[in-house]
Amino acid sequence: MSGFRGLVLPEETTMVDGVPVTTPARTWLDLARASGVMRLILWADWLFNPVWGGDWDREPLSTPEELRALLERHRGKPGIRKARLAAERARVGSDSPKETQLRLALVDAGLPEPAVNQWIYDPVTGERLHRGDLTYDEVRIDLEYEGEHHSEEGQVQRDIARSERLQRADWLELRFSSRHARNDWLPAIHKTREALLSRGWRP
Repeated sequence: MSGFRGLVLPEETTMVDGVPVTTPARTWLDLARASGVMRLILWADWLFNPVWGGDWDREPLSTPEELRALLERHRGKPGIRKARLAAERARVGSDSPKETQLRLALVDAGLPEPAVNQWIYDPVTGERLHRGDLTYDEVRIDLEYEGEHHSEEGQVQRDIARSERLQRADWLELRFSSRHARNDWLPAIHKTREALLSRGWRP
């Protein structure tokens, strides 16, 4: 197994069980040399919101500001161009890799970029209705990627209640599953585009 040498600054190290290691952000940058941009975006989104897998109490492992500072300090490092592209497209708040992949697919298809995990409010009462996976607030569209856990009985009931709340507030809910990810997310792109057009969006 081979490795790479490089300058590691004191602020780019931390201790884990008494062992000095590079920080999550610096490790991300080191991986840029041998990784593609998409994988780096996914990892950056996870650093910003490491709840993937259901540990909802985890604190962020890094921030966009930390990544930008890191990139500025290592301008000539191998993989820096890919890392910059990934950092520009990473967002805070993604709850799963599928949410990130869906967001990127929509943008790459020329559709507007949805907000990530923003609260939806009742227009009359101001009550919080739901924190959408991906949302278009201007046209009131909520995109929900539903993994396997959404088939559990309790989750099904919560999803139905969520749909009813959004419908009463004149929000259009779009639900996605693994079948919408086929052919580079083409089914999801078509579904979202039709919904946007139906709500008055124009390219």
